[in-house]
Amino acid sequence: MNLFETVKENVKLRQAAENYGFDISRNDMICCPFHNDDSPSLKLYDDHFYCFGCGEHGDVIDFVSKLFSLSPKEAAERLAQDFGICYDSDERTDTSKYRKDSILRRIKASQEKEKENHVYNVLCSYFRLLQDWKHDYAPVSPDDVVDPRFTEALTKSAYIEHLLDRMMAGSKEKGIADGEIVRIEKVVKRHEGNFVTEIQK
Repeated sequence: MNLFETVKENVKLRQAAENYGFDISRNDMICCPFHNDDSPSLKLYDDHFYCFGCGEHGDVIDFVSKLFSLSPKEAAERLAQDFGICYDSDERTDTSKYRKDSILRRIKASQEKEKENHVYNVLCSYFRLLQDWKHDYAPVSPDDVVDPRFTEALTKSAYIEHLLDRMMAGSKEKGIADGEIVRIEKVVKRHEGNFVTEIQK
C-alpha cells in the first residue's frame, strides 16, 4: 500500500480537522477555512469533505493540502508524520517543521477550547441569573419603581440566549467582547457571594 492509500485508510477527516484545531459541531460541520465563513458550512464525511458555501471538496489529503498550501505528496507526508503512520518510501522528507507546527496548533486549539468553555459557562450562569431577576424583581403594580436588575433581565436575556444557541451549534462567538465577559463574570460572582451569605444567616 503506497503513502496516499495508507494515509486515507488510517486518517478520517474528522480526526484531521480536530488535530489541526477545528471545532466540530455535533452534525460534523466546521467553519470553512477556504472562504470567509462565520457559520459552519463545511461538512466532514468519513472519506471526503464538501463546503456548501464555496464548493470546495476532496479527501483528507486534499483538505490538508489546501489548508497548508502543500502539494498532495507533502500533505500526505504531513498526515503520516502527525498521526504516526509508517509507510514504505525511499524519498521521505524532513518533517520536523510539521511536527513542531502540529504541537503548536494543538496547544493553541486547547487554549481556545478552554477559553470557549469558560465563556459558555459564564454566559450560562448569567442567563440563569437573568431569569431569576426577571421573576424576583418584577414590578407588582404599575406604581412600583422598576428595579434595574429587572430591566437588565428584560434587555439582556434574548441576546445571551442567542449567543448560547450559536455556541451550542458550534459557531465561534465573536459578538461579545472580552471586557463584557469580565463584567458579566463579576456580576455572577457577586450574586453567588450574596446568595451564600444569605444561606449562612
